[in-house]
Amino acid sequence: MQSKPMSRLGALLLFLSSGLMVPEAQAVDCSSADITLQTQAHVDQFQTDHGPCDTVIGLLRINTGAGVADPIVNLNGLSALIAVGGRLEILNNSGLTDLTGLNALASVGDNLEISSNGALVNLDALSGLTSVGAGLVVSGSTMLTNLNGLSALSSATSVTISGSDALTNLSGLSAITGVGGLHITGNGSLADLSGLPLLSSLSDDLVITDNALLTDISALSALTSVGDTVRVGQNASLSNLDGLSALTTVGGLLNITQNPALSQLDGLSTLNSVGGNLDIAVNNALANVDGLSALTTIGGRVFLLQNPALSNLNGFAALTSVGTDLRVQANTALTNCAALAPVLGWPTIPHNPGTDSVGGTVAIAANAVGAQSADDCLSAYVVLALSTNALDFGDIEVGITSPTQSVTLSNTGFSDVDISAIDAAAAPFTLSGGTCASAPFTLAPSASCTLEYSFSPTAVGAASQTINISSTLPSGPVSVNLQGTGVSYTLGGLLSGLVPGDTVVLQVNGGDDLTLSANGAFTFATPVLAGTAYAVTVLTQPAAPSESCNVKKGSGTMPPASLNDVSVVCALNEFTVGGTVSGLTGGETLVLQINGADDQTLTADGNFTFSSLADGSSYTVTVATQPASQSCSVSNGSGTLAGADVTNVSVTCVSTAVAPARPVPFWSLPALVLTVLSLMMVAFYNLRIRGLRH
Repeated sequence: MQSKPMSRLGALLLFLSSGLMVPEAQAVDCSSADITLQTQAHVDQFQTDHGPCDTVIGLLRINTGAGVADPIVNLNGLSALIAVGGRLEILNNSGLTDLTGLNALASVGDNLEISSNGALVNLDALSGLTSVGAGLVVSGSTMLTNLNGLSALSSATSVTISGSDALTNLSGLSAITGVGGLHITGNGSLADLSGLPLLSSLSDDLVITDNALLTDISALSALTSVGDTVRVGQNASLSNLDGLSALTTVGGLLNITQNPALSQLDGLSTLNSVGGNLDIAVNNALANVDGLSALTTIGGRVFLLQNPALSNLNGFAALTSVGTDLRVQANTALTNCAALAPVLGWPTIPHNPGTDSVGGTVAIAANAVGAQSADDCLSAYVVLALSTNALDFGDIEVGITSPTQSVTLSNTGFSDVDISAIDAAAAPFTLSGGTCASAPFTLAPSASCTLEYSFSPTAVGAASQTINISSTLPSGPVSVNLQGTGVSYTLGGLLSGLVPGDTVVLQVNGGDDLTLSANGAFTFATPVLAGTAYAVTVLTQPAAPSESCNVKKGSGTMPPASLNDVSVVCALNEFTVGGTVSGLTGGETLVLQINGADDQTLTADGNFTFSSLADGSSYTVTVATQPASQSCSVSNGSGTLAGADVTNVSVTCVSTAVAPARPVPFWSLPALVLTVLSLMMVAFYNLRIRGLRH
């Protein structure tokens, strides 16, 4: 009886059970050299279809087919795999969240590519993987947050991490050795490169591009050489290249483009040669290329294009040759390209392509004034510059010396400058110090010295002087203009209330007497220094007539400006008129007036005083009401007030009573009657005579 052939499942069970009976497990190759798994069923039936085996000798591609009804969601069917001899590709599996099933995988003979698995969150199942024979690629896995599952990986010829927007660091790669190329690109959340192995050299490329949050590349600080291209571009937050501080050579292209926050290249300070092209373009914040100061040779072209903040090319001072074309264009702030003079054929001016060290064409154009042609670069190679062309001391008070101001004289070129003469300063300006030697002297490249000047005006008004600094340069002398204005600050104000013809004398700070005889504005003759105290006082008050003048706003600290708000207000002093009454009989009443008013009622002898009157006023004291039986007279009762009270008015009262009439005796009545009759008869007779005449 013929036995039935053993089924694949039976063979697998026999294989697994027989493995328990041998001292060492032996790798068993799968039946197919290259295997592609496109559905979950393909994965689940892997051992049935291709085993029993634990090693794929060629390509293993795990790639969910387009539009399949059974997409790959787990790799549990691959749990026996320990090695892939060719490439391992895990691609386009949108339902795959982890790589569980590959936990036993220890090596990949060629590339390992894990790409476009949108739901993949970790690589933990690869924790046993120790070697990749070629490149490691992790790309387009937007949910992947870490690479910790690769922590046992010790070898790969290149590493590419790209398009993984949830990835914040590169932890998991630190054990890899022998890396030839490194590509970190398009990882939107990656802030630094921590987790990379300590790389001293790369035989292939270094590409760091399109990482929006990347600010720190210090994980590359041990890197000394790159065999081919270095490309750093489109990293929106990267402000420096300090992580490349040990880099000395780039074998191919060095491309630094479209890094909007990159302000300097100081991290490239040890770089001395670039074997291919050097492209520095569209870095909006890049202000200088000083970090390239050690660079001597460039094997290919040099393109410096559209860096709007780039102001000078001093970092190219050591450059001796350019292999092909030299283009410096559209750097709108670039005003100085003198550092290129040696490769442009200095000291030959104008530029002669036959004498330069550029292997191709030279195009220097569309930059700012000063860097619009090769001739501009050559002409600026030796330049004497001043930090300012004018020292303005402003307003300085007469008799005072200003604080010193300095101007810095610099050799911004690349060759010695002989200073032959510096004009002497003339009064009111003085050369008061500085570090420049007495001319003649030599100023070395990048050296500078200072000249310090002061201003001591002796008169009010503007003053100026031009100081010429002469050298051996054909461009002629450079000049600095000294200027300042002598000023004085006066103190004054307004006088009011002074009686015409009167005089008041004012002082400031106990001196500078000022005599005023009319109301209006006044100014002291001597200026008051700003910052000093002042006090205005009245030295002599007006006396004819007597006045009192009071000062308001008369003290304070003098500002750096004239003041005219002191107020002096004068008012007439008032005095009284009075005197004594004598002879007034008790019980009698006397009323006195002055100038017809201000009644003073007196009932006894003694002193009296009227209300005060302004000095200079005329006065008259009179008796308004005499006593009933007396007559009072005033002496010294009129005059003009003259700066003092009047106390000498004298009022003297005397009695006016007569003896009482004695009664007529009755016997004398006839005589009185006869007298009256006689008078009447005489009057009648006169009237009669007058009537007859008419």
